[in-house]
Amino acid sequence: MFTAAVYLFALSMGLQLQYEALVDSEAKAHSLDEELVKAVIQVESGWNPEARSDKNALGLMQLLPSTIASVGGDPRGWADPENNIHWGLLYIQQLLQLYGDDSERVLSHYYSGKGANVDRADVREYIQKVKAAYVRIHQGTYLRYQAGRVAVAAAEAH
Repeated sequence: MFTAAVYLFALSMGLQLQYEALVDSEAKAHSLDEELVKAVIQVESGWNPEARSDKNALGLMQLLPSTIASVGGDPRGWADPENNIHWGLLYIQQLLQLYGDDSERVLSHYYSGKGANVDRADVREYIQKVKAAYVRIHQGTYLRYQAGRVAVAAAEAH
């Protein structure tokens, strides 16, 4: 028997699989860690390209219209996953230029906005959620890699 939670999980996984290749190619094009980008998307929108927060953050990357405009995007195109991911990665690059390779600082300002007060409990909670999602994604990637190696070795043995 399917519960609402099982249904939502299956829906989320289907959406994730649909957009993972796009995230991988965009992250590589922007020289960003694709697993970190996936963790941000998981926490921000649960892979729902139509997500909208109570603060009017939009899409997979949960970008505010002002953030989209700040990276040269047109906020009217927020629902297009390719645009949303591209603009989100441009924003992350801006934050990296401002704050260096300090991922916690970059994440805290991604969540709160450039220059915002980030010494808050909700910011620390957000960072912990992204880190936990990152670990789960990284472990899954490693397991898929190992399974692929086993499959290749088995095929070569025959």
